Amino acid sequence: MDWEYSEVFRLEEAAVAGDGRAFVVAAWAFMEDTAVTHAGIMGLGLDKLRSNGLAWVLVRLRLEVADLPLNPGNLRVTTWPVSVDRLQFRRDFLARNEDGREYVRGMTHWVVMDLSTRKVIKVPEFIADCTPPAGTPRACEEDRIRPAGAANAPILGELLVTPEDIDLNRHVNNVRYINWMLGSLPEPGPAGLRMAALHVLFRSEAFCGDQVLVRCGPGGAAGEFTHGLYRRQGSAQNSEDPGDQEGREEQELVRGLTLWT
Repeated sequence: MDWEYSEVFRLEEAAVAGDGRAFVVAAWAFMEDTAVTHAGIMGLGLDKLRSNGLAWVLVRLRLEVADLPLNPGNLRVTTWPVSVDRLQFRRDFLARNEDGREYVRGMTHWVVMDLSTRKVIKVPEFIADCTPPAGTPRACEEDRIRPAGAANAPILGELLVTPEDIDLNRHVNNVRYINWMLGSLPEPGPAGLRMAALHVLFRSEAFCGDQVLVRCGPGGAAGEFTHGLYRRQGSAQNSEDPGDQEGREEQELVRGLTLWT
């Protein structure tokens, strides 16, 4: 099996302007596209899982930005699986220009969801059988950085989930979440800095018709911002499991941390 796979994408003018936010969103969208294609080649693609009533769901994302492109051009994205355990599948990424200059490293953790129950299940055997060799290199080392909640941060925006925000799993696509999170910061970025890292924990699903609150505030160190997306209580008329919200004014959807240098 070919454990590594690459694709080349075109970075347009809009993706290389500003403080790095547009580039980070574009790079992640390209990374996810590359992962979808590679999973299909490995026999772990969307169609394979859906035929078994299952779906891939992203639960953790970490991007480390080494540099920002200054001009439009090609971006080569390489991806490979790193490890598989009882509940999670780790896949890493590296994005470079055609000359090999590194821009972004990425680490992701994925789980498998049963589409009928909307619950995470143990990694099926056909996925566990695709465990990569021991010693597979990692784009990022594991660390203890975990975004803190932003429930007490100011509300900087409120959004209504529309059909355009929904993906094949019938919930809000993770790229939309990241766009909403980063869009809450003023233009340009904090104190004229550029984005150096993004950490995201995806904690719950959002559905069409939900009202999403966007919260953001300073983090615990210089150059840090905490981010949170929350579903407003009572807005999830299309939720598959509205009982999850009982007793709470807001349900946490996404928890994020950005680092700026």
